[in-house]
Amino acid sequence: MPVCGPDIEPETARNPALQLIAGRLSPDQSRADLLAIHRALRDSRQHKRGLSLNLYIPFCANLCYYCERCRVITKDRSQGDRYLELLEQEIRILSRHLDPGQRVEQIYLGGGTPTFLSHAALRRLMDTLQKHFNLLPGEIGDYCVEIDPREADWATLGLLREIGFNRISIGLQALDPAVQQALNRLQSHEQLQNTVDAARALRFHAINIDIMIGLPKQRPEGFATTVETLLQWLPERLSVSFYQHRPEQFSNQRRINPEDLPSAECCQRMFDDLQCALTRAGYHQIGEQAFARPDDPLAMAEEDGVLTRNIRGLTTHGHCDLLGLGVCASSQIGPTAWRNHQQLFSYQQTVGHGELPAHNMLRGPGL
Repeated sequence: MPVCGPDIEPETARNPALQLIAGRLSPDQSRADLLAIHRALRDSRQHKRGLSLNLYIPFCANLCYYCERCRVITKDRSQGDRYLELLEQEIRILSRHLDPGQRVEQIYLGGGTPTFLSHAALRRLMDTLQKHFNLLPGEIGDYCVEIDPREADWATLGLLREIGFNRISIGLQALDPAVQQALNRLQSHEQLQNTVDAARALRFHAINIDIMIGLPKQRPEGFATTVETLLQWLPERLSVSFYQHRPEQFSNQRRINPEDLPSAECCQRMFDDLQCALTRAGYHQIGEQAFARPDDPLAMAEEDGVLTRNIRGLTTHGHCDLLGLGVCASSQIGPTAWRNHQQLFSYQQTVGHGELPAHNMLRGPGL
């Protein structure tokens, strides 16, 4: 178990052996990588394998100081509409490489803040996916959306449920007001409670909650209160990540005072306390940093010996090819894995020319 380890892009956080091959490649290398991607897509098409779509919305209205994700901080919501046009173009480009009969079994809409998009834009995005891909019906497919409780009211959650999403993942990180202040991520207990209540009332199939260990001002006593509150909500899954202070790489982390960070021993104690509390409550630990209720598909897949892993981490859909859409989104087909452009301008230029925005290849054991 990493102590105060990195909370970085999912493919490298959950498989540290992966290496990101930077875009500074020779023309021959770039052509070879693009050819490998096209061959992988052809193989997916020919074998008509199931699909898992990973869509990424990079926008956030506010900057969280701990964040290491690709993001664009802006209050201008119209940027979401312009981005949607690019995303729709990429959907059209990618769909041409696939067989119309391939079933989309899983969708993950993340970010950033997916609900930065307007209700009309979210509905339009799902309509576009329906038009270009063969989606399983909403009550059968595994369709999850990340939720920032500050951005999602009952009407928004109702809209997401209506257009087909049936699971939500709530970015909680911490409940302690002092920790939230140090992160510039202020979200009240009431906002979180309303999100959980709405999800239950609207009959979402499952709730995942993300929390983080190793944050500034975080101490075992306050963390215990967070865990106690989580157990009252009974989420189906709980994901734990570990903050690593890397201000030389992520400029927003320079706003965090390193003297406020808990020690490695303190982080270990918080994780141990969390592990004990969740085990007593009946949760199963899945891998190193995930917990699930025994009736959750993740826990049942592990019991049945069919739980697998892709570049996004543990999955019950390992038989599907993972296809990323949007800036920074990652894809994996068999041993071939890649990530889209990380810069919005480069992504726009490539998609605008009718090309797949694949930019960086991922290498590592098992790929």
